[in-house]
Amino acid sequence: MGANHDFNIENQLHWTTPKNWRIRTKFSAHDGDKTQLEVSIVRGVGGRSIGSVKIRELAGCCGVLVVYYLRPNEAKEVRAIKSFQAIHLWIAKAAKKAGYGALMYTQTSGSIGYKALTDITKVHVEPNGAFVNGKTGNIVSAFFWTLKQKTKQKLDFGDE
Repeated sequence: MGANHDFNIENQLHWTTPKNWRIRTKFSAHDGDKTQLEVSIVRGVGGRSIGSVKIRELAGCCGVLVVYYLRPNEAKEVRAIKSFQAIHLWIAKAAKKAGYGALMYTQTSGSIGYKALTDITKVHVEPNGAFVNGKTGNIVSAFFWTLKQKTKQKLDFGDE
């Protein structure tokens, strides 16, 4: 028996989709929880796929949206980076409207996604946010964005 969250991000993704994009979304089981949202993104009338992504809430903290397996489908690196960045900005807008306080990505160092994220942030985060995936041997970097949300109340320690 897994969790089945009210995943407002799906609605926000549909409502904030750029005019020339179409998206398909579906929930899939991940470790018994139906909390992983798979999104396919298509640009234009011809239906050229520009990418896909998987999204879920961070376990233990519903205020963080984890974005992973973001795969641009563009053949040329420059186009792929631009598509990746456009997808990131769209997800960030939808996540903020859905009430999330932060986005978190992980990307293999040197990948197109890694290049796009380091270009967006203008910060090379590898010294503090990199680790070796013991299963694959890949160097992976973590990226974290805070989404400017209004504070509802001040909590004292232990009130969360």
